[in-house]
Formats: sequence, C-alpha cells, structure tokens
Amino acid sequence: MKKSLYILIVSITVSLPLIAGSDREFIFDIHDATSATESYCNEALIVPVYQTATADCMLCNDFAGEIPPLLTNLIPLLKARSFKPSGNDIALFTDLHDTDTLTTVIASSLGSNVAQPLPLEAFRRSFGRALQEAEKNNIQTVHVAIPPCIADTKQQIAQEIAIITHLALYEYNALKTVKKPYAVKRVCVHAHMETPQAFKEVNIGLRIGTNMAMALCQARDWINAPANLLTPMTLAANAAQFVLPYIAKIETIIFEKEDIARMGLRGLLSVAQGSDQPCALVVHYLKSKRPQAPTIALIGKGITFNAGGLSIKTHAEMATMKTDMSGAAAVFTALNVIAYRNIPANIVVVAPLTENVINGSAAKPGDVITMLNGKTVEIVNTDADGRIIIADALAYAIDHYKPDYIIDIGSLTKSCLHTFGGSYAAIMGNDANLIARAQKAAAHTGEAVWHLPLNKEYAARLKSDIADLCNTSKFDRTAGAQNAGCFLQEFVGSTPWLHIDTAGVKQAREYNPQGHSSFGIRLLVELVELLAQDK
Repeated sequence: MKKSLYILIVSITVSLPLIAGSDREFIFDIHDATSATESYCNEALIVPVYQTATADCMLCNDFAGEIPPLLTNLIPLLKARSFKPSGNDIALFTDLHDTDTLTTVIASSLGSNVAQPLPLEAFRRSFGRALQEAEKNNIQTVHVAIPPCIADTKQQIAQEIAIITHLALYEYNALKTVKKPYAVKRVCVHAHMETPQAFKEVNIGLRIGTNMAMALCQARDWINAPANLLTPMTLAANAAQFVLPYIAKIETIIFEKEDIARMGLRGLLSVAQGSDQPCALVVHYLKSKRPQAPTIALIGKGITFNAGGLSIKTHAEMATMKTDMSGAAAVFTALNVIAYRNIPANIVVVAPLTENVINGSAAKPGDVITMLNGKTVEIVNTDADGRIIIADALAYAIDHYKPDYIIDIGSLTKSCLHTFGGSYAAIMGNDANLIARAQKAAAHTGEAVWHLPLNKEYAARLKSDIADLCNTSKFDRTAGAQNAGCFLQEFVGSTPWLHIDTAGVKQAREYNPQGHSSFGIRLLVELVELLAQDK
C-alpha cells in the first residue's frame, strides 16, 4: 500500500453516537423438540404450511411439549377457511382455555415442494408474514420449529430466523415523539437436538444471524435518516464508529476536503462543490491473518442527498434522494459482518461521501474535469454523479491496494429501475467468474440480480469531442445502466471488476415493511466468502 497523507478524525469518531432508527431488541431461546415440559400459555406458535405431491396441507409443527389441541385440529380449520399453502395466506386461530389462558396459532403459507425442495426465500417470507401478524395482535412470545422441508442446515435456518425477526419488525421511529409499544420480544426456536452438535449449530446460527441483522438494521437507520441529520461528515464519523469493535484489525482513514484536493480526486470534488457541506472519503482496511488471502475492494456510492445539481431532479424524483448513500451504507456494514465472521480475505472499503446540490459554485454541464487516473471527463449531465465519484474511488483503491477483485455498489441509474421495475439489481463487469459468483451469492441470499452486457457500441456513446469521454451519452438516452457501466469500466483497467446498480430495487414486504431495504449487504458478504474460497 502506498503511503498517503491522511487525517484520522478521532474526536468526531469517539464523541458522535451512531445514527439509530430503532432501539428494538429480541431474546432468542433454543428448545429441544423432544422435551415434554413445554407450555404455550398466552404465547403463539408460528406454523408454516406447505403442499406436497401427496398432501394439500403439511405443517411445520415439530414443537416440544404437549401439542395444544388447536394445533392438532389445524388442518381442518385451514381447509374451512380455503387457506392456500402455495399462496401468501395468513390465518390466526385462538383457543381460550379459561379466563387467563390463551393459545394462539399463526398459520402462514410456505409454498409447494411438489416439483422441488422449498427454497430458503420461501421460509423468509412465510416467517416474516407470521411475525408481522403476531406484532399486530400484540403477542409477546412466538415459537417456530426448524422446518424439515427446507433443504438447508439447522444453522442456516436459525440464522434466517434471527435475521428475519429483526427485518420483519423493523421500524424507523427515532424521530417520533410518541412511539407505539413493541409487542414481539421473544422468539423460541424448536429443533431436534440429537447431539450437542445440533444445539451448537442452532446457537451459532442465531448468533451469526443476529450480527447480520444488526448490520442490516444499521444500514437501514442510515438510509432512512433525513439528510439534514446525516451529512457526509456525520456518515463518515458513523462509519468509523461502527467498526470500533474491530479496531484492533481494521484501519480507518477519513480524508477531508483539503486532503481529497491534494490527492487529486477531482471527480469527487466536482460533485461536492455545489454543497456547503464538506465531502469526505472513508477508507477501511481489514487484513486477514491467512497467508495468500485475496484482496477484495468494496466501493460504495455515498451521496447523502442528491438534487441532481444544475441538471436538477423533479420534485418527485428528489423526494427519496436521502437514500442515495445506500451503497456506502452497504459496504460499511458488510465490512462489520466480514470482520465478525473472520472471512479469510483482505478487505478494502472505499466510500466517497458528498451531497449533490446547487449553489453558485456548482459544477455545470459542459465542464471538463481531470479524474484521479488522469482521464478527462466532459460533464454532460450533473445528475450522472454517482459514476463520477465511484470512478475516483475505483482508481484510488486500485492504485493504493492492488486488489484481486473490485466491486462497486450504488443506486446509479433510473434506467435500472425502468428496466426491472424494482425486481432486480443490475450487475455488469469484465470478469465472467466474478459475475457467476455474484449470481450464485444472490440466489442464496434472496437478492435478485440480472446480468447486463457491456460492449463497444455502448462505450462509443460516451465519446466526447473535447475530452477523453463524457459522463453520459449526449444524444442516446437508452441503455442508461450500461452507459454507466461502460463509464466505470474506463477506471478499472484489467482488475476483475463487478458493478452492482441497485436503483429502485425492492425486497419482499414480508421482511421489508417500512422504508428502504438494505439490499446488497448480504450479497456482498456471501460474494466475499465465495471469492475467499476460490483462493
């Protein structure tokens, strides 16, 4: 790594608390399904219901203790309600034993495994739907059994139980003066504990899942925070604060505006010059103890508010632009998870942070800037800003850390949203193996991606008469996502590179009920694990 001038902002890092949107916590208990002492008084059993080739209704009901009569009679009750296991149905039943004792069963559609085993995503949605029903009915303790029809390990399913519990019940309420009380507080996980190893698997799964959930919720807190509270420097300080538990193995550098100018990141400066809020460049470096571990750079777009600059957005477009730093939130929190799991890889995180707004100094269409790698760029549209700041970050990471792989993520183009309608994130790159690994990782985490090609025809649209290239096409507005990808490709050379455009992407409301989803964090962690295994 080259030596560079830097300032580590210790005073801000130590004094500023993390932006938090929710103070919610959960208790997870592990129960042996063979135990005969379990009681379910005034608690709820969550029962995913699925369909097989031989039965219309099968229950995931491997619970400990004496099974309540309500659960024993559940299938006839479901059929009476025309419950569809392969749909998105939810049904709540209660059985009042006396004035003080109530048993509740929440049945939730899981899907059909007639043709193939049920995927983990089906369980995520089913469990999330049931948790929201429990919350709505003011139930404090829920029970769920590890479903035998999901083709994953106990550890993996337990991990998902912890993650979905936090995500499905997430609410950004930090700025409300009157807050409704939380209902669900305790989740009991039932599984057959044939050996001590089985208990250990479930316990490890819950711990790993809780760590991931904390990262996902912290990212959501940052993304949902208003831009007047989450400025570039505030986010930079928060990023340093968030990795403090791993301060012994993560080096954190925060470059301020003056340092950025001396270093030559003129792309970042050009976007930032329209704002009175100073920009920042956050760099984290996590070194693995494993010899020959791959070095993987993660680059995250961090526009804390995006008005589009002089190429100004409409009111409707601008309304959600506090979320345009979601790429930076993804790489910051993914690093925390990678450090927790001790994944054998050297990780470089680089996040350029700025606003893109308007004052008398704002960049103008027609301006030409010289980027960190020496290329000159004609600014055709000041709203094509994410690619400008990411390009400088890509060049910085490659120059200083020589990564084996480099991955950037951010909400870049309306084209991605218009193409996929929020159902997929677009991925592009210059390395078939890296793209394949990303597709495999996404399939496992339930974060849908679609590969878009890059070619010379798209790249030719970026030709400029006065500079090396334009930041977007002057005349052809089609294939906007690929135009951004081709622009970024100019800054990576031969380094295996992946670009993830998350603009407009949505995730299941069963576990993303409010605000922006923290898409991409699980994908990045899973992808890093796969790449670490390759070496």
